[in-house]
Amino acid sequence: MMMKWFEHYKFSAPVMHDPLAVATIIKPELCTFEKRAINIELGPINRGFMFVDDKKQALTNVSMDVDVRAFLDFFKGTILKGE
Repeated sequence: MMMKWFEHYKFSAPVMHDPLAVATIIKPELCTFEKRAINIELGPINRGFMFVDDKKQALTNVSMDVDVRAFLDFFKGTILKGE
């Protein structure tokens, strides 16, 4: 399935946003987080874009960096555990 996805989108490596989000709940040290005021664009042109909005009061954790090797080791170790 991933090979078809790579071919369709012309990616050479997987983009694993959802597994990374789940992994950081279990191992938050996989990412470096900063508290930021953000906004998500809902308009038709840039829908889904996230940007810093200094006018907002609410802060959320935003991942600024990922320990890719540690994440991939954790991910492979988790999904291959039963094999």
